[in-house]
Amino acid sequence: MTDGEDQQALFERARALALSEAGEHGAALPLLAALAEHAAALPVLYYFHGRALQETGQAAAAETLYHQAVEADVALADLWTRLARLLAEREAFDEMLALMQRSESAPEEIQADALTALASAFETAERPEAAVAAERALALEPGRPVPNLIVGVHAANADDTITAERHLRAVLAADPAHADGRFALAVMLADNGRRQEAAALFRALAEDLPEDVRALCRLGSLCLEDGDLEGGEALFRQAVARQPDDVVAAFRLADALERQGRDADCLAAYKRVFELDPERPEAHFNVALIRLRRGEYEQAWAGYEYRFDCPDGPSRLTSASPWDGRAFNGHLLVHTEQGFGDALQFVRYVALARPRVERLTLLCPVSLAAVLATCPGVDAVTTPAEELPDFDLHVPLLSLPRIFATTLGNIPDRVPYLWPPQPLGGALAAALETGDGIKVGLCWSGNANNPVNRLRACPTELLAPLAGHHGLNFFGLVLAAAPSDLERLTETGLFIDLAPHLESFADTAAVLAALDLVISTDTSVPHLAGALGCPTWLLLHHTADWRWQEQRPDSPWYPTMRIFRQPAAGDWPALTAELDSALAALPKVASPRQMR
Repeated sequence: MTDGEDQQALFERARALALSEAGEHGAALPLLAALAEHAAALPVLYYFHGRALQETGQAAAAETLYHQAVEADVALADLWTRLARLLAEREAFDEMLALMQRSESAPEEIQADALTALASAFETAERPEAAVAAERALALEPGRPVPNLIVGVHAANADDTITAERHLRAVLAADPAHADGRFALAVMLADNGRRQEAAALFRALAEDLPEDVRALCRLGSLCLEDGDLEGGEALFRQAVARQPDDVVAAFRLADALERQGRDADCLAAYKRVFELDPERPEAHFNVALIRLRRGEYEQAWAGYEYRFDCPDGPSRLTSASPWDGRAFNGHLLVHTEQGFGDALQFVRYVALARPRVERLTLLCPVSLAAVLATCPGVDAVTTPAEELPDFDLHVPLLSLPRIFATTLGNIPDRVPYLWPPQPLGGALAAALETGDGIKVGLCWSGNANNPVNRLRACPTELLAPLAGHHGLNFFGLVLAAAPSDLERLTETGLFIDLAPHLESFADTAAVLAALDLVISTDTSVPHLAGALGCPTWLLLHHTADWRWQEQRPDSPWYPTMRIFRQPAAGDWPALTAELDSALAALPKVASPRQMR
């Protein structure tokens, strides 16, 4: 090559790099291609040529050149970022792992950048290898924000709160304004009960980054969990005003309106959600819940099937075809889903399904197996702890109301449809022989770890005086009750805690059948009592579940149930005043027919 040719090559190289750096990748591409023969002498050309190819839609060719640049030890962070993203996009995770190994021999000044790029790409692909790559990056440079964020979020998801907080605070130590770090720390604090600290972080984020409505939405969610429905609504409206096209903000606003029972406003809000995301499963599911609560069952059951597509919804069985309700000569597996109360309420449908099949097996939690086995139509019960039997078709339990075209007028409401699988005996029988007068089972709270329990648990300071007013004998049915609640009730002298002797739903069923009356908040207890045909009084919080409908003092699902409702959110005093009057009207001698 002559001196003139060398000068021309240098000129073309400089021109190509200048165009590439200016973002004019289309113009730079032919120049870079012409210079390909010089790349071995100047390996950075692999990177620039690859970048121009990638920016003009030629990802595969770009990836090849990026690999050549890596092998030539080109020390550019953007090279590793681009290559890692391309590999993640085509789910080449084994190649990413090999690249992570290759990073150990990369130029020392680029190793932490390379590992950070791989960690970010793995994280975008929601792969667990993200934490591994991030930890290796931190071993080289402990203060890096992005790897600390990734390790912190993974630790939080694994409930390792100490590790999570250490790494998330390291993000903020390196960059106090780091939005994702601040948000992740606030979420972790909220999830671990440190609500005031979380709220302060969310408020600061909402002020500093008005265009990012995630913090406002989280603040609104905290309000909803605390029962401040109007406060939550106001925050979601702020979020929607800031970002009218944010589907999460629109969805959360609709949810807040639904919890207040403002159906017309809620359905209008969901219309906006569907405009933004027509296929959003949570929205379809929630609209179905509204229709169910209103008793519009015919219009609701199809939307209720969206529960399987919701992020926290039940999982589908995929090992066999679903049953559509048609009769067939084969083995049907009916599997329970969601909570204990759902299983106890809807197992009644097994009796309708059984005549259409040759054999029916019920798959349910171990703790419910003995009780649910007493339901007519169940040939056998199996549990997740056992190997599934051979079966031909399957159906989720809560899909049966749709299959049988359930309306308010044809609910299979005959009770009992469950029976105690064993007689009452031992310590439980002895405890129930204590005292004279009416024997009342009392369940004032559910699982304390369930966020909904904050709304549905009835304060024992309002319940304890009722025993003394009416000479009742209260028998506690709350598992793992707070010591303060037990102390308050025990001080009445008319309370015995049965929980230490309740080892299974079979024990609970035997106890409920022996009581004169069951009084309970919205837990599995009223479902079991109702299924047994026991006189049951349900103490219902204001934003109750769809199955209890609106306003009515009875249940179409349980003929022996009476419902006491909060007139306003959190108004337990008004509810217990109504309960007091109802207890005063009870006969002195127990009569189940009069307990309803």
